[in-house]
Amino acid sequence: MVPATLDIQEFQFAKGLTDTQTKILLSISDIKSHSVKALLFDEFQELDSLFVLLEGIVILGVNVPKKGKINIGSIHPGSIFAWSALFPPYLSTASATAHAPVKVLAIPAGKLLSIFDNDYTFGCPRSLIYLPKA
Repeated sequence: MVPATLDIQEFQFAKGLTDTQTKILLSISDIKSHSVKALLFDEFQELDSLFVLLEGIVILGVNVPKKGKINIGSIHPGSIFAWSALFPPYLSTASATAHAPVKVLAIPAGKLLSIFDNDYTFGCPRSLIYLPKA
């Protein structure tokens, strides 16, 4: 459940959303908390939610043969991650680990894509995401 007091308008991705769109987005979302070193998802894991980092830092990593896991980047508050939840085959391309206690806004990908399909001002309709290359 997302508290009514959560203001995502401060984050860049939400600046273009109307109040109604923001309410719709929050109504389908949940807030999840993770402790330090918690694995949010692993590389090649099937994802069903898009995440917005609200608090903390998340480290992205990949496994490299003969070297093990290496860090490839960090996610800071206001950033969107787990984009793979929106695109077939819905598998993460990296792992995500909490570097500090984190709170994320978890947005169910299926519900979000349905909203995009029904309200083109909200986002990109699925039909455009999957257009074949010319």
